[in-house]
Amino acid sequence: SLSTPLFVIASFGLILSGKKSYVSYAIFYGAGFLGIGLALCVLYGRYIDGLFIELGIHETDVYKVVQTFASNKVQVNVFADLFMFTLFHMFLNYNPPKFFEGKKILIFRFSALIPVLCVAASYVLKILAGLGTISLSFYFFPFFTTKSPLVFLLFVVVSLLMKYRELIFVRLGATRKEYREFLKTKKNSLAVSVNISVIIAIFSVVEIFILLVLFVYYVGVEHLDYREFTEVATLYGVGQCVSLILAIPFILLYSYTRLHKNPIIDIIIPVGGIIFIMLIYIEGIYQMIIRLIQM
Repeated sequence: SLSTPLFVIASFGLILSGKKSYVSYAIFYGAGFLGIGLALCVLYGRYIDGLFIELGIHETDVYKVVQTFASNKVQVNVFADLFMFTLFHMFLNYNPPKFFEGKKILIFRFSALIPVLCVAASYVLKILAGLGTISLSFYFFPFFTTKSPLVFLLFVVVSLLMKYRELIFVRLGATRKEYREFLKTKKNSLAVSVNISVIIAIFSVVEIFILLVLFVYYVGVEHLDYREFTEVATLYGVGQCVSLILAIPFILLYSYTRLHKNPIIDIIIPVGGIIFIMLIYIEGIYQMIIRLIQM
């Protein structure tokens, strides 16, 4: 639950330090998002679906198990979240050198609504599929975001706060070039860490309130037991902001102005993450096949 938010914070740090650009991250995370999503679709369509047919498993049984598996397990394409976070931050802060000069920059800024709408649509479709209101093909799920909209909103607030600080800086008479230099200072690095930590704390309190409201409704009104309520809360993604409280000590210690000596770590961590994601999928698909054979 901490991996994706910490990756986002690290991405913010590299962008603020000037070592990476918005565009480079958008391309990297976009390629990861499409790559993993398409790889899973090819894997399922080429091998898994054909295996079910060869085993003589009834189509209805296959669909039920696949739907359950997809709703609960196929939510680990973290590049979907990273891509949407990065797109929003890029549209809000990046200044394109061409095509969006003058008032046209407003078109670019309003494009930040695109990832917002994608996250909202992904969340609604996952909820409806999980509740059984609608039926979705497996091929949709690898492209859905994995985090709740509240986590996405948390980083939206962080991005808006960064943009607001830039506007205040410019209004006080500084140039944008001077502001970019200020972003590389230790003072700003500490301020960013403190601001993110405070926002996480605020959103955690909000999420606890939402959890209490859901508990009163589903347990008190709908009379669900603890296990059923836990499944509903998990489906809604409640609890993901509260878990981020564990990340606050690391965020306060994190400084994007400091460098580590071994740059190969920047390559090993993302590659290792992708490998572990694929292992999770393989294990999940294996369990799904076993369940179908035993039916």
